[in-house]
Amino acid sequence: MRKPVPLPRRTPCPRRTTWWLVGSSVVLLAFLTPERLSAGSDPLQQPAGTSPVPGKTSSSHTPSAGTQDLLNRLEDDNPHEVVRALVALGMKGDLAAFVPIVTMLQKNLEPDVRAAAMATLEKLDYTVPFLVGVLEDDTMPAVAQAYAAYTLGRMQAADAVPALIAALESPHDTVREHAMTALGAVGDMRAWKPLIVAAHKDPSPALRVKAQETVEKLATAPSSAPDAGTLNLQLQDPNPMVRRSAARALSTRGNWWSVPLLAEALKDPDEEVRRLAARALGDLQDRRAVAPLTAFLPSAAGRTLYTAIVALGVLRDPAAVPALIPYLDHPDPEARRYAARALGTLGDPSAGPGLRKLLADPLPRNRQEAARALGLIRDTDAVEALETIAVKDNDEAVRYEAIRALGGIGDPGAVSALERLLFVKDTIAVVTVINALRTAVALDAVPILEDVARKHREQWVREEALQAAVEIRGRARRAAQATEATAPKTSENAAGQTSP
Repeated sequence: MRKPVPLPRRTPCPRRTTWWLVGSSVVLLAFLTPERLSAGSDPLQQPAGTSPVPGKTSSSHTPSAGTQDLLNRLEDDNPHEVVRALVALGMKGDLAAFVPIVTMLQKNLEPDVRAAAMATLEKLDYTVPFLVGVLEDDTMPAVAQAYAAYTLGRMQAADAVPALIAALESPHDTVREHAMTALGAVGDMRAWKPLIVAAHKDPSPALRVKAQETVEKLATAPSSAPDAGTLNLQLQDPNPMVRRSAARALSTRGNWWSVPLLAEALKDPDEEVRRLAARALGDLQDRRAVAPLTAFLPSAAGRTLYTAIVALGVLRDPAAVPALIPYLDHPDPEARRYAARALGTLGDPSAGPGLRKLLADPLPRNRQEAARALGLIRDTDAVEALETIAVKDNDEAVRYEAIRALGGIGDPGAVSALERLLFVKDTIAVVTVINALRTAVALDAVPILEDVARKHREQWVREEALQAAVEIRGRARRAAQATEATAPKTSENAAGQTSP
């Protein structure tokens, strides 16, 4: 989720009275990674003593036959089938999938299934009436209401303020928490008094602090710059200079509604508007931008194409990988370089063959980017080619990047290649190899590093090798101790037990 832009401070509002609570702890909205949260703050974890109750919202959505078939497949015992069904539901965007997916997320799921379910929730075609209906429906699971509040905050939906205020009275901490977050994001002063009451009376001390902080946020002076709603309108202005300015500003001040408008701006007759729209779609960090950006790639060229490729890398959605791989063979060398960078960021192993082919590119910076990406995706099939480049490439930056990539791969074959590279004549290359072995935590290479520490002709290389050997031993020992500490304890040794 994109971080909110900090607003300028001003003198505190005189309505801030001294009876407010003092506190600095902030309840973070981080339920997209629920393993990092306790049950009390995770909106996708069902509160104790409750059970998911499927229900209709005021805006009822009956699944179509195709959607119903996909929903039935969510019960499949094969996690790969479930993931495929979730991906298909995300492409359909049918709101009838909302409650089944949220209910499913309360179960103990495979990591891939949970990630696919979260990605699907992000791609549903939400409307404000639907989400308000979820928030107001007492038969809905608390987790569904919490997610509805969160999404209304992302939408900055002023029409939802009364429902969000009512949610401050919810019996569930997680619903109240995300209602407060949403009211702060909307910035509507109707929430002022209810939030002050919550700062006094909410049963959770942490949420009383959060309510206080949200009131302070509402009291902050608004920015003199246009808000997202104004910029969205300016994106459709007849003047291309106005559209350019709006697309540029939406990179930092855009909201939920900006994504489809920016996607439409990718068809703008002005090339600079198209480029700035592509950049904004990446900066907004919204997965709904992946489909329009991938569809835009074939018609883009030059800086606009480079910007769209980079945006897809920034979004970090594996769905972009198939669209980016062909650009590793693009006639434009800069497009090849940016595609390699984006694919390395995405970290998908399916890009390995194309990146290995790019290692033979005539331009050194493209070979360097390909080597870096191969290290990031940990392509074990590239070890031999990277070792060859580390020795024979005529550009030293490419050689050093190939060595670092071997350290990133870190498998036994890569470690063996690095051990052989310790004896090249280039001193800087030797130090790069030492650091790569440190990155790989190559415990098997410690004896060779100690040998280098005794025999190398350069003192600073000897020092680096000795330090790396000590560090690798220490990291390996700590890892072993952590594994032992988390392993289940065995029963008492029989030799230590006394006979009755």
